[in-house]
Amino acid sequence: MASPVSANSHVGNQTSPLQSLSNSRQQAEISQAPTSPASLQMAEPTDTRRPTASGSTPSHPAAKSQSRPPKRPLWKRKISLFKRSHRDQTSAEPVPREWRDNWLHPGRLAVVFLATLSIIAAIATCCVISLSKNGLVQVSDSTITIANYQVGPALAWTTLPVLLITLYGMAFGAVVAACSDRQPYIELWAQDQDIGATLNQSILLDYRAHSKLTQPWIAIRNKHLLLVFAITFTSIVNILLTSLTAYLFDAAVVDTNVPRAVTQNTTFNPAGFTYLTDLVPIFDIVSSSLVYDGTPPAWTTFSYSLLNFSNPATPKGNIGSSNFSLETMAYSANLDCSVLDESEYNLTYGSLGWQFSGLDRGCQLTKDLLIGGLGSQNFTYYMQSFANIDCDIDAGQSCLVVLAAANFNQSLTVLTNITAISCTTAYFNTSCTLDVKLDLTSSATPAIQNFTAGSTTQMTDPRPEFWKDFESLLHEASINDGTATTSATDFGRSILEYTEVIDPQAYLSPDTLRNSTMSIFTAVYATMSRIFLVQPTVAVSVTGTLSISSTRLFVVTPISYTIIGILCAVGLITIWICIYVRKHKSILYEEPKVLLGSATLLCNSDLGPKVIEMRTHVNNGKIVEAFEQGKYLKYINDKGWKIEKGDSPQESRIVMTSRARKPEWHFP
Repeated sequence: MASPVSANSHVGNQTSPLQSLSNSRQQAEISQAPTSPASLQMAEPTDTRRPTASGSTPSHPAAKSQSRPPKRPLWKRKISLFKRSHRDQTSAEPVPREWRDNWLHPGRLAVVFLATLSIIAAIATCCVISLSKNGLVQVSDSTITIANYQVGPALAWTTLPVLLITLYGMAFGAVVAACSDRQPYIELWAQDQDIGATLNQSILLDYRAHSKLTQPWIAIRNKHLLLVFAITFTSIVNILLTSLTAYLFDAAVVDTNVPRAVTQNTTFNPAGFTYLTDLVPIFDIVSSSLVYDGTPPAWTTFSYSLLNFSNPATPKGNIGSSNFSLETMAYSANLDCSVLDESEYNLTYGSLGWQFSGLDRGCQLTKDLLIGGLGSQNFTYYMQSFANIDCDIDAGQSCLVVLAAANFNQSLTVLTNITAISCTTAYFNTSCTLDVKLDLTSSATPAIQNFTAGSTTQMTDPRPEFWKDFESLLHEASINDGTATTSATDFGRSILEYTEVIDPQAYLSPDTLRNSTMSIFTAVYATMSRIFLVQPTVAVSVTGTLSISSTRLFVVTPISYTIIGILCAVGLITIWICIYVRKHKSILYEEPKVLLGSATLLCNSDLGPKVIEMRTHVNNGKIVEAFEQGKYLKYINDKGWKIEKGDSPQESRIVMTSRARKPEWHFP
C-alpha cells in the first residue's frame, strides 16, 4: 500500500498543461533572477525533500557542493528570450488584412511611376541632344535583303521604341484594370449604418463587362472621376502613343561644313602655247566629250579651265559623300559672232577653188578656200574656217570666219545653203567658287559639281601672247580623205557635228551654226588652256570648306513634345491611383477568383433571397439582365447595399439598406 506522502505527491502532479507551463516559466525566472545573501539564508531552513520509493531521503544539495551552479552565458539567454517571443507571436491570432491586386501595391505603382519618369527623361534628353548636335548619331543607309524585303537600320529606331511603349502600356493598363475591378468593393464599404451604394454602383458594376469605348461613359455615369481619366488615357497610351512612337525618330541627310587647308601647285602660264603646238588631240577630246556626251577632262568644264588642288583630309569612317568648296581662278574664251548678209561678202569659184572676200566691223576678210581639185570629187557639205589676225585694234585685232555650204546637186560650180559667220574673239580670267565632289573610292580626281563665276577680267591690254598662234593654228588642222563627203577643217568638222546635237532637224540653219561655232570655240580653248597653259609651280596653301554629307538620326520635335505631354498626364494619374488606393478601403480579404470567391462574398447576404425571388419571375435564366432592367423587384431599385461588420471576415455580410447614397464626384 502506498504511503500518503507518495499518494499526495501523485495527486499533486496531476496539473493541467497550462499550469505546468506557467510553473516552469516561474521557476526559470526565479533561477535566473539575482539572489542576495539574505535570501539564501532565509531559504536554507526550508527542507523540501521527499522520501523516495525505498524510504530513504535524498541528501541536500548543499551536502554535495557549497557553491552555486554557474549561470548561463548572456548570449544563450538572449537566444532563449528571442525564441520565446517568436513562439508567442506565431501563436497569436493573425490580424485580417485587406487584399489588393499586385498591381495596386505601392512597389508596383512606384515601378510604373519611375518607368514613366524614365521615358520622359530619355525622350527629353534625346530631343536636347538632337537639337544641339544636329542629330543624335550618324547612321548607315545600307540595307540587306530578307525574304525579298529591304531591311536596314531604320528597323531598330522604329520597332524598338514601339516595343518598349507597348510593354509600358500593358503595365499601365494592368494598373487601371485592377483599380476598376476594385471599385465595386470600395462602394460596398460604407461607414454609415443606414446608407449604402446604389445597385448600379456596387452589385451590378463590372467594368470588364464593357468595351474600352463604353467604359469611360460608365465611369462618368457612376461619377468615378479617377476611372474616367485612367481608362481614357489607357486607350491613348495603347493606340495614340504607340503609333506616335514609331515616328519619334527620323533619319535625314545633313551637311557639316568644316574648314580644310589644301595645296595648289599649278598656275596659268600664257607662254605655254606656241606655233609648234598640235591642236589635233584637242579637237578629238572636244568631239568625244561635247559632241558624243563624254566626260570632260579633269579640272575643266566645257567653258572654263581651272587650277587644280590637292584632296582635303576627310574624317575616317562612314561619312557618306563629301564636297569641297574653294575660291580659285578659271580661264575662258568667247566668240561674238554674227551671220553675214549676202551683200557683205562674195564667194566666187576660180581655178584653185572658192575664194571668199568680205568686210566685217572694219576688218577685211579674204581667203582662198582649198576645197579640192576640180572634177576630182563632189562634196556634200562644206565647213571651212579661217582667221584674220591683222585687224585694227578698233576692229578687235582679229576676226574668225566660218563658211558653211552644201552641194546637194553634185555640182562643183553651184553651192546651196551658204552661211557666212564672222566672229571676234575675247579672252578672260575669272575668280570663281568651285565645288567638287570627293569620291576617292572611284577616282583620285574630284568631280566638278558646281561652278559659280565671280568677277571676270578680260585680257585686252595686252592680249595674251599666245592668241595669234592659237587663232592661226585653229584652222590649220584638216583631213584630206578621198572618201569623205565633207570638205572641212577639223574646227569646222567639230562645228558641223555639234549642230546635229543642237538641232537635228535644222542643223544647217544660220542660228544653229552660229551657236555651235561659239560653243566649240569655247570648249577648244578650255581644253587647250588646261593641257598647255596650266602648268606646275611652287605649291601654296589655300583654305576651303569641306562639306560632309552624312545620314544622322533626329528626334521629331512635335512628336516628342506630344509624347512627353501624354506621359506627364499618365504619371499624375499613377500618383492619383496610389493615393486613392490608400484612402479608400474595400471589403476584400482575398482575391475574388473562381466561383468559390464569389460565394464567399455572398455568404449569408441579403442578396441571396433577392436572387431566389428574382428566379421565380425569370424563366430564361438571365438573372443579371433582369436586375439591370429593374422589371420585377422594383422595390429594391432605391435601396442601398453595403458590407456589415466588414472588419470581421467571419461575420461580415452584404446587406441591403433602407436608402442609397447618390453618386458624387471624388477629387484627390
